Amino acid sequence: MKNRRSVFLRIAVPFLSGVVMASLVHLPVQPLGWALVAVVMGLVSLLLFNSGRSSSCFACLFAFVGGAFVTTLNREYATGAPPADYMKYDAVVMSTPQRHGKVVGFDALVVDVADRRVSPFMAKVSIAGLDTCRLSIGSGIEALSVFTVPGQRKDSKLPVQRKATTASERRFDYSRYLQTQGFRAQTFVYASDMKLKQISATSIPVWHRLRLHLLAFRQRLLAQFRRGDVSGGNLAVISALTLGDKTMIDRHVRTVYSVSGASHVLALSGLHIAIIYTLLMLLLDGRRLFRLRIAARLLAIATVWWYVMIVGLPVSAVRSALMLSVCSVVAVANRESLSLDHLALAAFVVVAVSPMSVFDVGFQMSFIAVASILLFVPQMERLLFRSPIWQRQPMRWVSGMVTVSLAAQLGVSPLTAYYFGRFSCYFLLTNFIAIPMAMLLLYGALAMFLLSWQPVVSGLLAYGLGSAAQLLNDALALIAGLPMASIENIAISPWQVVAAYGVVVLVWLGMRMIGGYGVMRPFRMGNEP
Repeated sequence: MKNRRSVFLRIAVPFLSGVVMASLVHLPVQPLGWALVAVVMGLVSLLLFNSGRSSSCFACLFAFVGGAFVTTLNREYATGAPPADYMKYDAVVMSTPQRHGKVVGFDALVVDVADRRVSPFMAKVSIAGLDTCRLSIGSGIEALSVFTVPGQRKDSKLPVQRKATTASERRFDYSRYLQTQGFRAQTFVYASDMKLKQISATSIPVWHRLRLHLLAFRQRLLAQFRRGDVSGGNLAVISALTLGDKTMIDRHVRTVYSVSGASHVLALSGLHIAIIYTLLMLLLDGRRLFRLRIAARLLAIATVWWYVMIVGLPVSAVRSALMLSVCSVVAVANRESLSLDHLALAAFVVVAVSPMSVFDVGFQMSFIAVASILLFVPQMERLLFRSPIWQRQPMRWVSGMVTVSLAAQLGVSPLTAYYFGRFSCYFLLTNFIAIPMAMLLLYGALAMFLLSWQPVVSGLLAYGLGSAAQLLNDALALIAGLPMASIENIAISPWQVVAAYGVVVLVWLGMRMIGGYGVMRPFRMGNEP
């Protein structure tokens, strides 16, 4: 039984290792070569199916080579950007244009290049000298410029990025970030070399056409907040938290949320998806009968994906919804709750679909946070909250918030220090305020959208959401202003991160030894006998 439960973990670990190896070490092997090696390894594993360890060894090699194959295949596609010379092309604006000084930047889908045959691809576009921004999501443009590889600024005409001053900024790989977000090129355009143009809908791929409709629908939802007299920083926080639109968030708000340790609230990802899924499972409680439980989870998953679609299919939300869907379906099929094996399967599916996700900070922190919760929460409950008083409401909610926050922070702290050079000292206090408020804002926004046909009710809800967002901003600003709110300018190397996770593993082993061995059951999320 134990071996059966760890099968996904045994496949996912070598697969992820193959992805990382092929991404960091550019071996002169084409995708076809990796595919042939993978086929050989798979056949040998099948032939030695009854050989125990020999079969497992070749299965791991098959997974490792499979990871290298999907990575090299993805690299072949990602590096297929147009040649670095002037080209005339048609593109569609896929994000809200943002002005930075004299430059307007946005995401664009290049649908046609003159005199060349290329598949539609995503590009970062910067336009200089545009006096009035007449562009919006869905606008078509015709432009003349030079495309470059994402993150590389060899062309002197491209805007120069601000020089990195901190260790975290120097560590940030802009090129890799753009690739993880699906961009194949970037370009700088003068306003005189660009004009508006009507783009035929048939030239836009179905997936991007759907995304355009969803983004337009999101703009209509944002208009409901404005009609409710929500503006300024309150509108910025609500739009980011509920609809994933962070374009209105200014530097001050970002700093407050980062210092207080509440940045995860603004990033539309696992937290928001989990909040919606939890609410739906509470409303659709089908735990008594197995068939009702299946129906409830499938309906909850469908609703989660509906929400991901109306917020414009952002990469982080899609990844989180995919992870939740895989874990939930597998758990129901096996009549088990979430475990590390199910989490490994979700990671395998996400990386197989998008290999560059393994280098995305959000992907790394999401999976490590969930893994840390699965490992540490049962041990913390056993050691810190054994008294019967903690089994009563609302004390169980308090103990749950403490253990989950501590476990997640223990897992992601090395990555936070490495990528951002900061550690928020009052993260536990912040979570007690930010997470309930995020739930209130998210549920309130969903209620407002559903009741939009009642102007009076939706207006009252919008006013209430604005007041709640103001309260959240004030509370987090107060926490950020406390003495020693955060430790700044932390500079650690990758090897120090590895060493830090070694210490985390030792802490977990020590907690197991002190608390005694037991099944993992954090809030019914662990392996059930």
